[in-house]
Amino acid sequence: MLAYLFFNQGIDEIGATKAASFINLVPFITVFLSVFVLKEPAGLAQWVGAVVIISGVMLSNRVKTDKAAIPPELPIR
Repeated sequence: MLAYLFFNQGIDEIGATKAASFINLVPFITVFLSVFVLKEPAGLAQWVGAVVIISGVMLSNRVKTDKAAIPPELPIR
């Protein structure tokens, strides 16, 4: 429940569009805490899923550059 409170605070800070992808971290945080706090075993599938989740969040939040806004390089004389 605390995670959803922080998520709502995040929406206020960075906006709903950008914050929406971070809700996907809930399963990762759940597995992480169950392994390190509750000493539950985690198999290969859980760790592969964690990598997929983190990769997806990183890809969806990367800064996109507008190639049209970057001036072309001038030839060196």
